[in-house]
Amino acid sequence: METGSIVVGTAGHIDHGKTALVRALTGVDTDRLAEEKRRGITIDLGFAPLDLEGGVHVGFVDVPGHERFVKNMLAGAGGVDAVLIVVAADESVMPQTREHVEICDLLGIEAAVVAVTKTDLVDEETVELVALETAELLEETRFVGSPILPVCAATGAGLEALSTALAALAGRVRGRDEALLLRLPVDRVFTMKGFGTVVTGTLVAGSLTAGETVELLPSGKRSPVKGLQVHNESVAQAGAGHRVAVNLPALSKRDIARGDLLTKPGALEPTSILDLYCRILASSPCELEHNQRVRFHLGSAEQIGRVAVFSGKTIRRGGGGYVRLRLEAPTTAVVGDRFVLRRYSPMITIGGGTVLDNKPAYGLHREKILSYLRGMREADLPGRCALTLALRPGPVAARDLSRRFGILGEAAEGVLSSLAGSGEAVLLGESPLVACGAALFAETRERILESLAEAHRRSAFADGFGLDELRRGLPRGAVEAVFKAALDALQREGEVTLREGLAALRDHSVELTLKQQETMEALIEAYRGGGASPPYASEALAGLDDTDARVMFDLLVSRGELVKVTEGLYYHRETLNEIVAGIRERAAGGGFSVPQFKDWFSVSRKWAIPLLEHLDAVGVTYREGDIRKLTKQR
Repeated sequence: METGSIVVGTAGHIDHGKTALVRALTGVDTDRLAEEKRRGITIDLGFAPLDLEGGVHVGFVDVPGHERFVKNMLAGAGGVDAVLIVVAADESVMPQTREHVEICDLLGIEAAVVAVTKTDLVDEETVELVALETAELLEETRFVGSPILPVCAATGAGLEALSTALAALAGRVRGRDEALLLRLPVDRVFTMKGFGTVVTGTLVAGSLTAGETVELLPSGKRSPVKGLQVHNESVAQAGAGHRVAVNLPALSKRDIARGDLLTKPGALEPTSILDLYCRILASSPCELEHNQRVRFHLGSAEQIGRVAVFSGKTIRRGGGGYVRLRLEAPTTAVVGDRFVLRRYSPMITIGGGTVLDNKPAYGLHREKILSYLRGMREADLPGRCALTLALRPGPVAARDLSRRFGILGEAAEGVLSSLAGSGEAVLLGESPLVACGAALFAETRERILESLAEAHRRSAFADGFGLDELRRGLPRGAVEAVFKAALDALQREGEVTLREGLAALRDHSVELTLKQQETMEALIEAYRGGGASPPYASEALAGLDDTDARVMFDLLVSRGELVKVTEGLYYHRETLNEIVAGIRERAAGGGFSVPQFKDWFSVSRKWAIPLLEHLDAVGVTYREGDIRKLTKQR
């Protein structure tokens, strides 16, 4: 958002003079619908610009005050920076005044100015009394202490002081974060002759440039931005905090609805499940009950859903708690978004709060999820990213954080790198940047060491163990990337050795007795001497007088000196290599049959068939009918 540029929403009871006051300030009649002009009330959102002294630009969002149109009011309130609360001097605080103020408070709107209107209809004492009643209304909200100014739209009295107060709001509102993804909630869609489809909304985050392609969520439909306007003036680019109109020629009016979101293609994902912190108003007509059906207002969207209360069965009036919301249709939200909850019927505001997770975790103990959500509510962005890494059972990519928190990819990568530097995360890959929580990485390392120690105890004569065996004992979430990074780290640190695909602890060594060494040599000689017709395992072992013969046999297999061809049939590695070389030499010009193979290597069918099937399986040869051919070497 540019310095001195803010979006101000109106709030207040029906017929308290919101639209008249905006018209007196800006010269713009925000009631654009024929029915609004006929009935003299605001039904839908209206918009008007105002340039003030000192370079402050105000974009007004004028909202309806009638209780039947609160949902329209909510559609416009989501993207405003500050609120102009309007209270008529001849009626004072009314039901919709209270509800609008409560909604603005729930949405986290930062600042307010109060205008006591229609002062020409009452005496000064009444104006002062209304001001006191309004101040009392604001005492339990974030707007306590806001300026309360008497004005009259009809005569112009007090407008100058109100303009000064509005200009001062710019200094009380935080600037929009430039490291956020483009998000524009659509609050109006229409067609213009010669241009096609146009949408309007408040650009709540990021920037939008004419000519770029945008995506409409949740539908996923895309369109180039043909034209871009800020308060009826064409611009090449608009930044966060502006009211914008966007020409989308590739989409029709029926493709878009209020509540849709414009963003960069592929940047965000719709969701139907959200974890939330919800505060229930003290004035709520009901408590929030487990499995209650509610209306969920986020940005310009309204969705229907059911809440699951994490602790207990209800959240009482004036209290707060954590809930999981399941929506009947997808919406697009990021962590930190503010929302409002209303009863499904009758439609009355009951509370609101903050989105804490847009991709909730499953399969975890409730207390663990609650602990995570409590942390997410209090933490800043790096802290929230660290909590996400700690909770997630596996690697998290920078893109995952970008979608979760609505931040640009570069910002997400910066946070991951920073967390890795502080020891809270471990980087697993750089393109794309992926990390896991330090606790998961440490647990994976320990499990690898424990698994190897246990394997060595079980098989003291084994040189090492295959990686598939090590993977079986890993913690939940330790997928291949985590396992590989942990194993690589253990190798670098000298804790683990890895030879020919077998892992072992650094201090592990196989010490054989003289008898065991003789047994191994006898087995090697038997298989080398057997050539292409080696003994079957049972035959080789039967002739040995050693209780450890089978253990020595398995050790030769684990070392790769004996290669299994089929059940019970093994070849010495060198013999098998010689046979493969012989086949390549003899069959270089074409295929060969089983009889030819038997003749080449002087073997019977008992060895020829299983050996050839093994060579087919490992890709040395392939079969076409009764003929085998060499697989092309890479």
